[in-house]
Amino acid sequence: MRKFMVLAAVCGVAVSAVAFGWGGGAASAHPGAAPEDKLGERIEAAIKKDGPFLTAAERAVIERKCGYPAGSFYGFEISITNGVLTCRDGRKVDDAEMRALLAVAEPRIERRVRSVMESPEVQGAIQAVAATAQREALASIDHAKIARETAEAVRKGLAEAEAEMRRRR
Repeated sequence: MRKFMVLAAVCGVAVSAVAFGWGGGAASAHPGAAPEDKLGERIEAAIKKDGPFLTAAERAVIERKCGYPAGSFYGFEISITNGVLTCRDGRKVDDAEMRALLAVAEPRIERRVRSVMESPEVQGAIQAVAATAQREALASIDHAKIARETAEAVRKGLAEAEAEMRRRR
């Protein structure tokens, strides 16, 4: 009878360890948005606070080239790859006028993005998100280790209980 009580206690510990490890221990709780989502919002707000990347004249050229309605392109949803502008519908614009526009606009955009990304506020927020992720990863490893050790103890307890049952037959 003692073997079965030990087995029940081991099973109870296993259930508790698994519930804590995977069922919402303090390390895995995120009220509201995840920190990395908040970081993305903070970066986007900082980039946008000085207005559009492009001047009104540059936006008008892009609207014309991409077929956007006049005044509909704010200038943030821009995709430039290797000096080629890609419109929302996937059309690629690569002509002399667009290359000249991008030659002026790209360095300005890069400066703003670099300035925001290198700012102490954003760097601090990035480090905070990284530290949180590291703590959560280490806690998950600890929980997995506890669950593995508990499962091993349960298997051992089951084997002992089965052996005891066979001996009593």
